[in-house]
Amino acid sequence: MNILLSQHSLSWCLLSTAFFVAIQQQPGRLRLALSLTHLLAMYKGLAVCDVTMIPYPDIWVTVALGATLHTSSLLFLRRIVVGPEHGTACQRLRETFRIWINYRLLPSVDTEQGSFRGPTARQRGAFLVGRCRHILALVLIHIATINAMSAATRPLNVSVDDFAPSQRGILPSLAYRDVVLRMVMSVQWILATYVVFSLGHDVLAMFFVSITGWDLPSDWPPLFGSILEAYTLRRFWGVFWHRLHLGVCNAVISLILRREGNLATGKTARQGAGKDSLAIKGLRAFLTFSVSAVYHAAVNKLVSGSANLREELRFFLSSFAVCLIETVVSEAARREGLPQGRPRLGFRLLGYLWVLFVFFCTVPSWHYPKIYPAVNS
Repeated sequence: MNILLSQHSLSWCLLSTAFFVAIQQQPGRLRLALSLTHLLAMYKGLAVCDVTMIPYPDIWVTVALGATLHTSSLLFLRRIVVGPEHGTACQRLRETFRIWINYRLLPSVDTEQGSFRGPTARQRGAFLVGRCRHILALVLIHIATINAMSAATRPLNVSVDDFAPSQRGILPSLAYRDVVLRMVMSVQWILATYVVFSLGHDVLAMFFVSITGWDLPSDWPPLFGSILEAYTLRRFWGVFWHRLHLGVCNAVISLILRREGNLATGKTARQGAGKDSLAIKGLRAFLTFSVSAVYHAAVNKLVSGSANLREELRFFLSSFAVCLIETVVSEAARREGLPQGRPRLGFRLLGYLWVLFVFFCTVPSWHYPKIYPAVNS
């Protein structure tokens, strides 16, 4: 969002004002006009600004585009209205902020008009200290990661040829440099996304809990799950990875499947699939990975001018295929009466290696096409 604020403040103001006013209107021409203004303002900001001047432009554009999809979903699909029943103008502003920032559609504290009690001074202080410690840990992780990856790749004298089309197969050659470079690229995107997204999440959490007192600490659970739970690819995507865009995905999927109830209640993709048949759950997963691929292609288009839609579809649908295989194997094991639940440590260690191997095989064909033009130029 700082992209818009720093380079196109007019677009940012139009975006913010149009959304905040539109969501407080009942469905009608005025709300539609304000909603379209919101979309046009965001499009102008993303299309015109030079995102290459900031670090990790793909991640920040992901956030900005995600904000657009989230607010558009609220205005056009879920048709959320923050009306007079939400209290005074200040209370409506607070509620709008909460809805705006709640990408994951987390349930909020039950707050009847005038009955909300914010965090105590001790809670605000303790939360601030805890998040500052977490930010410090993230910074140290980032520094350690950069140093470790630099130490691993510096002796390789990496060149443009290392990212050429011939290097994007499922398996690399057995050359040491190819294996090391693949290993680095297979984990770099995970760590970079984890650090940057978590930093932004912590800053917003401190603002809404410790500074404004609008939210309780319980309203800001961790953005990511535990990496220790990612011992299958299904658990990597479903337990560890963030769910920032699952609300938008579910809105689109529910529209495709004509599940109006999920739109009205604002269920997440996981919640929306709770009572579905196995076939519908599989279709939901397929559509979620497909929507993610299209979404990342849009980010690529804004950042580099090339969507790389084929590469995005290949990566995300490959992940879907592997998750489907894991599901079939798990279901077969259940029917055979094998023990279910959390596996033993040895099996979990094998699972971690399995997840790394999947990314070792699939990430180069996903990321190398993004790196190759930049290095080649």
